[in-house]
Amino acid sequence: MKKIKNILLFSLMVLFCLSACKTNKPKPQPEPEPDKKPVIYLYPEKEQDVSVKLEYSGKITCTYPDYKEGWKVKAKPNGTLMNYDDDREYSYLFWEGVDDYKWDFTKLSGFIVKGEDTRNFLQITLSNFGLTPKEYNEFIVYWLPQMQKNKYNFIHFAAEEYTNRAKLIIEPKPDVLLRVFMVFMPLEKEILIQKQEIKSVERHGFTVVEWGGCAVKTDSAIYKNTSERTIKESDLEGEMFSKWMKIEDDWRLNWFQSCLAKNKKRLTCDGCENIYITVNMKIDANGKLLSYTKVKSTMCGEEITPKLEKCFMDYFFNFTFPEEFRNCTFEAQLGEGLKC
Repeated sequence: MKKIKNILLFSLMVLFCLSACKTNKPKPQPEPEPDKKPVIYLYPEKEQDVSVKLEYSGKITCTYPDYKEGWKVKAKPNGTLMNYDDDREYSYLFWEGVDDYKWDFTKLSGFIVKGEDTRNFLQITLSNFGLTPKEYNEFIVYWLPQMQKNKYNFIHFAAEEYTNRAKLIIEPKPDVLLRVFMVFMPLEKEILIQKQEIKSVERHGFTVVEWGGCAVKTDSAIYKNTSERTIKESDLEGEMFSKWMKIEDDWRLNWFQSCLAKNKKRLTCDGCENIYITVNMKIDANGKLLSYTKVKSTMCGEEITPKLEKCFMDYFFNFTFPEEFRNCTFEAQLGEGLKC
């Protein structure tokens, strides 16, 4: 009997140790997202020698031609490069790398684009940045196969968060340095985000152009952690814009006029051409309006009365917003004006 007890005790100790080992096993860390295919074009005003060096915060994994201590090339105005290291001709300089930078899409502005609309979006947007058809076509040919199959793409064009990690040192110094780095995340549905402003660059003199990108795995937090964002009506596009127009039209036709009548107000070209209120509406995960703040208002040249304001907003407190508008603060201008 004592022997049996010792065996049972030993077995329990083994199970405990195995359980402890299993519990303490470290979780696998996610692999860093690579910075893919940044390519660098050089366009001097005349044929000249150019030195290009890259200060990258991560690990460079591939270059073409070989980077070594930097690239030294003879560049022509049409972009053709002769690399001094191997005496071969190239169209551009290529590199890829990985670092531990984490892209937090819950804090980024950008664009929500249907996969099937990616081609047209990139053609227009990259052209607006200042890329030539040759440059943006090479960009699209590389990235389109990875993006068009997705239901939606959250696309952000990085600025300092990329250029500070991948600094270019070019001699002689270019007159224009245009760097376009796209970061995108596949999405299963549309979400509200702040629209990113695209600034066009005018090319002149010695111009250097770089484009590249990074594909980030979908993070479920992107569908939840949007409550700190304020999305403006002007940021809406496509289906999101159409859905809001339908909501606003219903409010205007079935509620706005009724509120004016109850408050004995009427739009006229005789001193009351506009009645508007701009509000920030905080919408919860169930599509219900939690609260709102008034940004500004006008009613016949004065502030909207509290009574009329309440009437306008009662509609939205009793309304259930579509899924795409949930978990965010949405800024909208409500009202109407006359063209007198």
